[in-house]
Amino acid sequence: MTTDHLSVRAAVEAVTSHIQGIRDQISDRQAARREVDESPRSLLEVQQIIDREIEQAQSGGFFQFIGLQARTSTFNSLLFNDRFENRPFELLAAIAPDKLRAALLDGVPNDGLPPAERETLLSEMDTENFRLEVAEETAVRELEVGTGRPLARRADVNPAILVAPTHELEALSAH
Repeated sequence: MTTDHLSVRAAVEAVTSHIQGIRDQISDRQAARREVDESPRSLLEVQQIIDREIEQAQSGGFFQFIGLQARTSTFNSLLFNDRFENRPFELLAAIAPDKLRAALLDGVPNDGLPPAERETLLSEMDTENFRLEVAEETAVRELEVGTGRPLARRADVNPAILVAPTHELEALSAH
């Protein structure tokens, strides 16, 4: 092999290694994002979710036509039992919302991320991941132009980045 071939091979290997490094960073950032997204909610947020669900269940009219036959003035216990068995949350929300709320909150950690902090972290992580994906695609395209061969993309790459013109990606990379 000539010196030119060796230097081309070394350049291709360097760019390929650079792309793999970016992909590793993207993978790490995605894992970190999942960890933040799946981390425990704050106690206040959980309370609000539970309150919203109880309120929604209470507004569903659980006791309407719960077995009372208006025309015959009889009570249909089978209908009542069926509704109780199939919709216990609504029944408990209707008759004991405070006890239901307390039971649902029992054991909820109170050290979770507040919603605003979670959203800020996720937004920052999304911005950084987008920056890395742009850098990755820019390097992939450079390698494809240099070698004349297509390079496989990650399955989860942002489609907007794939279809963006090269000059737009280069402009984004400059910022």
